[in-house]
Amino acid sequence: MPRTLVIDFGAVNCMCNDGRNRRGKIVVSYTGNKYSDSNSIAQFSFDKYFIDNNQIMGSTSVTNMGRNVNDKYYFEIKTEGKILREFILDTVYWNANRVRTWIQGQDTPIWTDDYYEINGTGNGRSNQLGYYSCNIVSPLLKGYDCRFFTKGRVEMQPQGKTLRTIDMGEGSCDWESWVEIDRKRYYIRQY
Repeated sequence: MPRTLVIDFGAVNCMCNDGRNRRGKIVVSYTGNKYSDSNSIAQFSFDKYFIDNNQIMGSTSVTNMGRNVNDKYYFEIKTEGKILREFILDTVYWNANRVRTWIQGQDTPIWTDDYYEINGTGNGRSNQLGYYSCNIVSPLLKGYDCRFFTKGRVEMQPQGKTLRTIDMGEGSCDWESWVEIDRKRYYIRQY
């Protein structure tokens, strides 16, 4: 039987632990008793939800596909999103299909030892960027003991521009990443 969870940040901005202001609601409808239940589905949607005065709209579904051939849980994630940016007067559209594989910590009750690999593709458009596509070419690595991606590479292709390769590093928990454009590397910071 489906159940619903509402995460309510209130009607006025609330400063969160990550240093961002939030308001509005995240609504999660889900089936299954546990995250690890095969075929369980979680649907995320938003009700007047804002991050730093940028309105987040759309939906995401996360489906537990069971265990893969390596006996690891994996999840299909589909997103159709839209962000109304406050000061730039721009709307960003985003669609993505990803697979998140639970590679470590799935058999312990301690969530801080959990690690995930993420693969997939995405595309979107905005007034500023035009059309763009993204492809994870080396799996992204994310653990609950670090707020940043610690490993992996993503290729981003903006319409009419040079291919960009974003490198998340080699496993260290830091905010350092690099983007390569026309064989030149630029340091960027994850947020």
